[in-house]
Amino acid sequence: MTAYSTFESLVVGLVVLACALGAFRRMMPKTHARLKQRAGSWMTKDGHPAWMQSVGRKWSARKVDAGGCGSGCGTCDSCGTSSDASPAMTSPKTDPGVPVRPIKLVKRESI
Repeated sequence: MTAYSTFESLVVGLVVLACALGAFRRMMPKTHARLKQRAGSWMTKDGHPAWMQSVGRKWSARKVDAGGCGSGCGTCDSCGTSSDASPAMTSPKTDPGVPVRPIKLVKRESI
């Protein structure tokens, strides 16, 4: 094995790992948040370096149980209602200045 092929394998492995972590974060957000909070609480223990404790405080400060079915909180972590989180699901609003004409159905006679 040459040095280039070793470097190439390392880069490909890192890209695959980053993609897998991104997919895990997107597909399982609550599990990701729980694991992040546990890692953060472990990092804040005495005896760890100062930089690790500061990262641990940032990670463990987030509340995990924010959403859920019927809680009124959307899945986008904005703490709005679920209807605010998905504007595409709301009914379209019409402009009051534009007249609305009803649709008339006409039955065609057979020839």
